[in-house]
Amino acid sequence: MPARGSAVLLPASLYAFSSQSIVAMADGKSLIDTLQRHIGVWLMSALVVGTAIIVIWWFASDVVVAIIKAFEIILWLLGLMLWPFRL
Repeated sequence: MPARGSAVLLPASLYAFSSQSIVAMADGKSLIDTLQRHIGVWLMSALVVGTAIIVIWWFASDVVVAIIKAFEIILWLLGLMLWPFRL
């Protein structure tokens, strides 16, 4: 038995799993469980944000095209109205 206060040397593979403070988080779950849960949340968040960006881009591009077409129509009508007054 080692003397009090002396360190006990364990193989690295045993040491990593022997102390709960190394592999357990404050809620009692392992680091791997916590990371897997967070990675899942991050992936779902990225999927939602990516989908929102694509949907907004899709509809925004249609709105921009509609605004440009409306502007062209207004200019065309203005041109027709002003045609008799050309120089």
